[in-house]
Amino acid sequence: MHLIMQGSVRMLSAIVLGGATLAIAAAPQEQPRVEQVATRVEEMPWPMRLGARVAALEQRLPVRETVVLVPDEATFVAEIARWSPAARWPVLIEDESLAPRFIERFAPRRVFRRASVGALPDDPAARQRLANEATIRAFGGDPARQTLGEVFTAANFTPPGVVLTEFADPAWLAATALAAGRGQPLAALPGEFGGISTTLDAAGLDRLRAAVDAAVAASGHRLASGDGEGLRAITLCRTLPVKASASLPEGRRVSVPVPNLDANAELAVSDLLGRDADGVRVAIVSHLFGDAAATVHAAMSALFLDRREIWLVNSYQTEGDWAFYGLAGLDEVMGQLGWSSRSVEDPTAGIAAEWLAFNKGATPDVLFLNSSGNPDRMSLGGERTGWVKDIPILDRPLALHFIHSFSLARPDDPATLGGAWLREGVYAYAGAVGEPFLASFVPPRFVLERLANLVPFLAAARQYEGPFAPPWRVMTFGDPLMLAAPPQRHRLPRTTPPAAELVPGETLADAARESMRRVAEDPSAANHRAAIRDLVLLGRGGIAVQVWRNAVALGLGPRLAAEIQPVLFRERDLPGFVEAWTLDPAPSERSRQMLWQLALPRLGAIDDRDTLMLLQTNLRAPQRAADLERLLPALQRVLGAGIARRIVQRELDAAPADEKPAFQRLIATLPAVR
Repeated sequence: MHLIMQGSVRMLSAIVLGGATLAIAAAPQEQPRVEQVATRVEEMPWPMRLGARVAALEQRLPVRETVVLVPDEATFVAEIARWSPAARWPVLIEDESLAPRFIERFAPRRVFRRASVGALPDDPAARQRLANEATIRAFGGDPARQTLGEVFTAANFTPPGVVLTEFADPAWLAATALAAGRGQPLAALPGEFGGISTTLDAAGLDRLRAAVDAAVAASGHRLASGDGEGLRAITLCRTLPVKASASLPEGRRVSVPVPNLDANAELAVSDLLGRDADGVRVAIVSHLFGDAAATVHAAMSALFLDRREIWLVNSYQTEGDWAFYGLAGLDEVMGQLGWSSRSVEDPTAGIAAEWLAFNKGATPDVLFLNSSGNPDRMSLGGERTGWVKDIPILDRPLALHFIHSFSLARPDDPATLGGAWLREGVYAYAGAVGEPFLASFVPPRFVLERLANLVPFLAAARQYEGPFAPPWRVMTFGDPLMLAAPPQRHRLPRTTPPAAELVPGETLADAARESMRRVAEDPSAANHRAAIRDLVLLGRGGIAVQVWRNAVALGLGPRLAAEIQPVLFRERDLPGFVEAWTLDPAPSERSRQMLWQLALPRLGAIDDRDTLMLLQTNLRAPQRAADLERLLPALQRVLGAGIARRIVQRELDAAPADEKPAFQRLIATLPAVR
């Protein structure tokens, strides 16, 4: 990450709340304080007005403390169509990873499992019609008599944005939820533009721009101009390239004093779109792509979770211009605003040990992470390096602001940092698709100031003036209308579901009781598996482990070992996990990740030889040398220096040529064995 500081980076944003600007008013070297400065509503910057509109709508739409799990696309759309102005609730496609995390964080009073309603039509136009009907119903209209535009007109409601999708793409379900949840028109964005990690050429970018313009026009609305009202957000819910080459004229592209810089290359598509004819940003544009379960999870997290706990991790120097990205004093200010916070800033000694807190089950709602490196590794302070496989397996849905070069260069590739974060369920993400230069990122303290004033999370991460205001290399992923305001300033209204609530399905609690009854009557592997899954979704991991123990006693361990490993991981039960691993006939790569992330915070205390050797025989490519370096002190302590040296030598002998230097450096640190 190169450092290029410009005066505009140092300017506080004029962001307004309820007629008063809330500013974290201090230079980073001083103790920050919260100040309010009176400002008229008409002087609000449009990102603030946008957030205020979103917040006002959320206050009028109560959230029922219910989660409904569905098995397929048709049932998902049918359940969204049950939303109304009186209540709405999260709807998830049932899976074994994302759904349990969301349910635990949302903490509903009831969880329902709905049976399938059948198949969807294959015709994209028919799917679009179903999605539009669901949005009409969600805002109190009758799709048999009204269009969405008529419903909005009758309510004197101006949509904040537009959602564009391809109705054969898995993300169209998330598009339906974001349209119905935020009051947005939903339009088709057809066409072939390439894969997520490909790069559009200038001609392809022109085709995409034309397609987006046509889709926005088809929605019956238009983008805002200047400070006027209109659509201020575009959500691209489909597979599209995240990068493009452009032919921007002089004066409309980034200009920084860097030799041989091509300011038209590796630009973020989400930063190129949403601009007027003069190149001025008039709307926040964001991608949402992936499979159906992941994109639905992202939409539901944005719509129904609040953001109460924020962590900030900074591996940069804290002197000079770098200090503008520092964290000094922010914990106190955030506490004044009602956020729970934790900051880690120790670039000299390294923050690697603190990073391991993620592996102890502590997951914030929002993470600000300042690092340097490349697509597959990051600085954790000093000379400490974090690798892709150090991205934590999350216990909660997470929103991420990641100041780091190239993290989203290939966001569909889990061998990159950005791809790994998205695979773990990050549902909102601001990061770079190339080398962006540090000053292209808004410093965390200024992002927090904007969030405190109701600017949507992804809008708060954007530059609106200065040298990096033209299209550049910072990409946004997720719902562009999602707020991350302090709890004292904005909370989602929640309602208790009535006792006689009509839901076309069974409660998960009833399903779990039935599963346990079946286990007692017929202790088969299938019945044990069903009981474990139901209990996990209910957040009853401890009871699920008891069911597993019963299965092991019956000789069913090998058939259920893969099922219980995520549960034991969430329970942070390393001995139990190792037992399940040894029974698993084919542990997955994800299981290997869980093994290491459970063990890393405890390496200084592990004395069990079998556990240490299990780790040694499961070093993770491409960071085998880094894993062995972390493991080596425990190997020396428990097995002795001689055995430890022989292990390193064996790895060196077997390593491919490009990995040998790392093992050679490692063995050079060890004493010779006589």
